[in-house]
Parts: sequence; C-alpha cells; structure tokens
Amino acid sequence: MTIRFAHLADPHLGAFRDPVLRRLNLEAFVKALRVAEDAGVDFVVIAGDLFDSPLPDMNVVHDASDALWHLRTSGARVYVFHGSHDRSPTESGIMDVLAATRLFELVDATGPGDDGVTPVPVRDGPTGAIIAAVGGKRGGLEREALGNLDTAGLMEAIVDAPLAIFGYHGSVEGMLPEELSMVETVPAGKLPRGFHYLALGHVHHHAEMTLEGGGLAAYPGPTFGATFTDLADQRPKGLLIVEASEDGECVTEFVPIEAAPVALVDLDAGGRSGVAARDELMEMVEAEGWEAKVVLLRAHGTLAEGRPAEIGIPAARDAILDRGALAVYVSRAGLRGAEDRRSGDRGDGKGAEDPVAVSKRVLSRAIEGFETSQGWLTGEEGKALADDLLRVLKQERGTRKVDDHKETVLRNALAVLDPTRHGGGGGR
Repeated sequence: MTIRFAHLADPHLGAFRDPVLRRLNLEAFVKALRVAEDAGVDFVVIAGDLFDSPLPDMNVVHDASDALWHLRTSGARVYVFHGSHDRSPTESGIMDVLAATRLFELVDATGPGDDGVTPVPVRDGPTGAIIAAVGGKRGGLEREALGNLDTAGLMEAIVDAPLAIFGYHGSVEGMLPEELSMVETVPAGKLPRGFHYLALGHVHHHAEMTLEGGGLAAYPGPTFGATFTDLADQRPKGLLIVEASEDGECVTEFVPIEAAPVALVDLDAGGRSGVAARDELMEMVEAEGWEAKVVLLRAHGTLAEGRPAEIGIPAARDAILDRGALAVYVSRAGLRGAEDRRSGDRGDGKGAEDPVAVSKRVLSRAIEGFETSQGWLTGEEGKALADDLLRVLKQERGTRKVDDHKETVLRNALAVLDPTRHGGGGGR
C-alpha cells in the first residue's frame, strides 16, 4: 500500500517578541498543517524545534494545540521529536506535557541512562510505518548520540516495516547552503542504513540527498523562520509531502508556505555621517509602499562621523508602519559609530583604552538610541542596569559544575532584570 506523510521542521513557535511576527509564525504553521490535511496524509512528522523554547508563551501553546488537535480529528497522526530549542536538559518542558495528553507522540525517547544512544522506535498502527529519531540537544551533543547508535537494535526493529523513517535534528555534511559551510556537521555516512526516509531538521533550508546504499534524506526548511536572517532569506519556506510506494521508495513534493510578503530596507552607513545616513534611510523609506508587508530594516557599517543614534532608526521604523507595514524587524548589530573606529587608541599617545571603559561607552550609546515605555530601561538607570547585567553574564564558573553555573548566572540575571526592583510593572 502507498503511504503518504508530511514532513515539516523548525516552526520555532513563540520565537519573536513582536506580536505580529509571532502571530505570522503561528499562521504559517497552521497553514502547513492544513496543507497536510488537504493532501490526505496518513501522518505528520515534525523534525524538532516545534517551539522556540521548552517553556513558551502559553497563548502560543494554546493556539498550536488547537491546530494540532484539528489535524488529529481529521484522522492524521502526529509524531514529533525534540529540537535543540524545545528540549530542556534538566526538567520536563511543554513538549513532554503535550505528549502526555496524546496530542502527538514524542518519538525520541531513549533507553536506560538517557544518553541518547538507544532510540525507541514507534509504530504507526494503521500503516505499519516505523519511526525512530535522535533529537537535537544543546551544545551539539546530538552528533555524539548519532555516533553511538545501537544500530543492531534499530535494524531488528525495522526489518519487516513497509516504511522506515529515521529522524535527526542536526547538520549533515553535504546538505548545507554555502553560507553555512563553516557549521560543524556529521558525515552523511553516519546516518543509519536501512531506513527509507531520513526526516531531518535544524537546518533552515530545503535540501534533499539520496544516500549511498539507499534512503532519501531531506530537510524541509522552516515554515516561517525564527530570526532576521531567516526572514531575509528569499528562498521559499514550507513543508514536504512524501509519498512512499510499496517498496518504500519515497518521492517528495515541496509545498511553499507564505504568511506575508517580506521586504528588506538595507542601509550601508559606512563612511557617512550619522545625519547623511539618516537622510538616505528616510529617502529609502519614503520611496516605497509597505502595505501588508513584513519589513526588515538592516543598518550596518561604521560611520565616518557621529553616532548610530543620529540615524533615527526608531523614526524610520514608525514611518514604515505608518505606510501600512504589518511589522518592522530592525537589525543594527553591524552598525558602528565613528568612535568605534578609534576605540583601540585613546588619542593621547598612551596606547589602548581600558576595555571596561570601551564597553561602558558602547552600552551608553546603544541605550541612548533605545525607545521604550519602561523608563527604568533608559537613561542613566538603563545604563547602570546594562552594566550590572554584563557583569553578571561575565561571571567565571570557577569550581562550579556547568549546570550549576548556568543556573546561578540565570538566577542573578533575572534578579537584575526584575522590574519590581525598578518601579516597573513587568510589562515590555
């Protein structure tokens, strides 16, 4: 019998702070599930990072659960394995909670010791398909798990299966776009043999490869994206509908998903004054109509004169929104002021400036251009807060265990950011 299933990955639900981007991300995921339902799939495989964190916003969880439940009531089963974002290394996360409700089946359960080397295969009852997986782990530990698989046990589990699917959330050599060529990967030869289909996640790019010895490996790419870089990538996002013949040969159809059109405003401020860069940016903003689009506003380069705050990025963002944009996502990580060009020398012949003074000056300039209704995040109080937070994040581990150190840093950072200490009410 022919088996049809959907393969999607990396929805990263809850990834954005901007409520519009968060909603669009969810809408793209819901559209992907509707495509799967309309295609009459037997089941859906979600290859990790369903959520952007182990404990996401509960409103996002509620809406995602509704969409998954609707798919389940259509008769399609859902199989999910962890990504590096939605797995908690120390406690249960929302994935475990939803799996316990039988909303979906969590595939990457492991054997004794929970060391990730003995995946427990699950069988899709109506079709007889077998699904096993190694999910993503923090720090790239999934590569080690993949290298220590109990392959004999896996082969025994899939010997009579009409369709055998192996899931892996990680980077596979030879399947990454050129811009990710420096990312650490596992050789394709490390993927287990004997499986008809390798359902991959983690790489936000659609790619497929037939493995030596048989089996089709595929990344569907994200349904929407989770970062500025994802949204700026003009390659289509979507999911794969896979049809497996009676002998297990798999044929894929990539179905693109678009929640909203995306436009890029790219300002290279290098060599300009802050005022000149501001004028150029406003010309770019006023030259286009942005209605019903997500607009990515990127500013980069080192100014010849002036500070980044002079460019007026908040005013440009507001102007784009006034011209009908759905949302404006700003990236200015590559933007530097004129003083940054000279920060290696104090200008008095006495050599390099103290790094602490440099960091304080950079924080001070960044906060000058920051706008929020929360007064305690701006001005002198904001500068002091940023300095305190930087000091907490730079704490050395000493003799503490890694997990204990992470917990200590997180606890201290949350204490620094507690709005009740600053007269805030906890809003953004």
